[in-house]
Amino acid sequence: MANCRYAVKDINKFELLSHKTGYDMLYSELKSLKVVSDHAFITKLNFAFHTTESCFMVLDLKSGADLRYYLKKKLIFEECNVAFYVACISTALNHCHLRGILHRDVKPENIILDDQGFPHLADFGVSYVQEPSTGNSIDGGEAVVSMLASGTKQYLAPEVFTSGHVHGPESDFWSLGVVAYELLHGSRPFSKAPK
Repeated sequence: MANCRYAVKDINKFELLSHKTGYDMLYSELKSLKVVSDHAFITKLNFAFHTTESCFMVLDLKSGADLRYYLKKKLIFEECNVAFYVACISTALNHCHLRGILHRDVKPENIILDDQGFPHLADFGVSYVQEPSTGNSIDGGEAVVSMLASGTKQYLAPEVFTSGHVHGPESDFWSLGVVAYELLHGSRPFSKAPK
């Protein structure tokens, strides 16, 4: 254990509680990470604690930077690398969905590489955790359905923008598809064309 390195996420309580949904976001993130941290491609929550000013989440350190870092450096990824990242993150998303959790904010900033180049899904701050006994049964489990619009607009699936905002696991995979396109082309598929 002496060689373990951790990342500490510091959340200011005053700022958190100044947002209408701040407490719910923190609760969702902690609850999500407790349920899904056992997956190889999801950042692991080791423990959490708080002081009078802050809440802290102690996560495994991933030192390879997030994918946005590489996009800012104008790096265009090889197709085989993008396929590898998509495959890894797809298994992480499937793991979440089977446990009643929608990530709802899959984007380059929330995919972090470790020192060996493996991608890890991070930041469950706007995740949706479905309570048991809601939704329709699929293969003995519950279908995950959210009616709350949340996430980063440029990566959200079209159904999130409908009047009912009803969306499920497919919305996370839409977002992952947008990320894959951006890694391959250096811009999002629905960005305005340069003049």
